[in-house]
Amino acid sequence: MKRHLMFLLIFVSGITHAQTTEDQATWDYPVKPGTEEWRNLKTVKEMVEVCQIPQDILTNLSTKELAEICVNYPLFENYSAMNNERKGIRYTIDEFNGLTELGNREDGASELIKVYKGFPVMSETQQKSPKYNYLSIKLPFLELLLADDVFIKQLDDRLSVELEKAVSDRYTSKLENNHIYGIWNIKRTFLLGAVVMKHRNKFVDMPDKQDILNRFIENYERADPVLVAEISKIISEI
Repeated sequence: MKRHLMFLLIFVSGITHAQTTEDQATWDYPVKPGTEEWRNLKTVKEMVEVCQIPQDILTNLSTKELAEICVNYPLFENYSAMNNERKGIRYTIDEFNGLTELGNREDGASELIKVYKGFPVMSETQQKSPKYNYLSIKLPFLELLLADDVFIKQLDDRLSVELEKAVSDRYTSKLENNHIYGIWNIKRTFLLGAVVMKHRNKFVDMPDKQDILNRFIENYERADPVLVAEISKIISEI
């Protein structure tokens, strides 16, 4: 795990920090991957510490600004260093005070959904662009964040339906560019859709579909082709 984590940190340090939106928030990370200051950091702990948002700034950020800052978290790929991605994403939420604060705000999920809906799905013409390649590996991070209980518990019926539709749109876009987005990426989209549908008890009276949701949520990283096909059909019907 430590070897994998260091590889991820080296990878992240070699790419230029990219904003997900045109608007700049009122705060940005003072030390970023690709800079000399970042390369001088020796441990993961030091990297995590330098990314923390000062408390006096954190409490005064709008939730919209905070969501944008969180999606740009330089250590966003730390979740994949663990054997279980969902445990890894929870650890990432707990280690970064920006994500912890976002999860504590009642409109945190709402603003994160807005970011997700506007997040680019890379097309063939964008495939060779370093910016879009960088953003494409952030999409699973954003989907895993939204699938975490910290944000799922904030969803009412309206937000659940809105997020379901966004998942369906993302899935359609990824299918149109399936030479770019493999099953490893699409599984996170399926996970988010399954978690949201379970949250709103969409199939409470349909035990067969409810069983598919439960099995996929439990085993999405190791889901066999039959289970993937079953959840794909459900997501396609949203």
